[in-house]
Amino acid sequence: MPYTSYRGMTRADADAIYAYVMQLRPMKVANLRTELGFPYNIRLGMMGWNLLFLTDTIPAASTGSSAAWQRGRYLVDVLGHCGECHTPRGILGQMELSQPLAGFALGRVAAPDITPAGLASRGWMAAALRTYLSRGIASRGSAFSDMHQVIVLSTKNLTAEDSDAVVTYLLGDRPPPAAPLPAADPAILEAAANGAGRTNYVALCAGCHGLAGSGMPNTVVALRNNSTLRLADPRNLIVVMLDGIGPENFPHRASLQAMPGFADKLSDQQAAELANYLRVTWGGQKSDVTVAAVRALR
Repeated sequence: MPYTSYRGMTRADADAIYAYVMQLRPMKVANLRTELGFPYNIRLGMMGWNLLFLTDTIPAASTGSSAAWQRGRYLVDVLGHCGECHTPRGILGQMELSQPLAGFALGRVAAPDITPAGLASRGWMAAALRTYLSRGIASRGSAFSDMHQVIVLSTKNLTAEDSDAVVTYLLGDRPPPAAPLPAADPAILEAAANGAGRTNYVALCAGCHGLAGSGMPNTVVALRNNSTLRLADPRNLIVVMLDGIGPENFPHRASLQAMPGFADKLSDQQAAELANYLRVTWGGQKSDVTVAAVRALR
């Protein structure tokens, strides 16, 4: 329950949500028994946590002052509570408000850095980001895991004005230019092209994603220009390689076919080599994924 973000909600919006919820027909479902252990099952403990960490203001993740920026800040930080996943957390579960929207691995899949600098570093620009929030698929990739639910249950329903406001806030009134793909060392590129990682890519991945990583529109996501490959942290790439992704439906009748997981076909060493090939070839990243990193996520 993201009350730490909802705390900033206007009374009018709180009343509107209450009115909507109260007109829904209740379902006859028994409440689940609380299984929290001591001391987490003591509700009064929240008073101490709130005293330490609850605040009325969430610092802005970008700079701006326009009406669209102000509206976007409210949508992102309060109603959308994006920081509950995308902001790093401290040892007691509190959001580290000195790093708003800087990215965090709350679960198996990490919520990436969505500050203006973080988005620009992965090539995101306003038009692509707007398309992503409304459709779930853009030139930089597609939504998966928890973000897929966010798109299909929430952001696709934003009005055009609110969608523009969200993008304005995420990038700031003066968006930084999208960073070009980092130039890779020719020697590293050549090593990747002739290494075991490419062999595994051709054997397991190229049949769908293509030798050039172009994918197939509304069927298979492209790897060329893919935002996930440009993340410094390889966690999400490794998890997708091992676990796969189920078939996904998106707004406007777009869909992607299922991607199988390869945990049973790739050893830790082979998975690390494949991840390094993908990141070097299409992500502009270093060849630094280790066997230990794969083993930790398997």
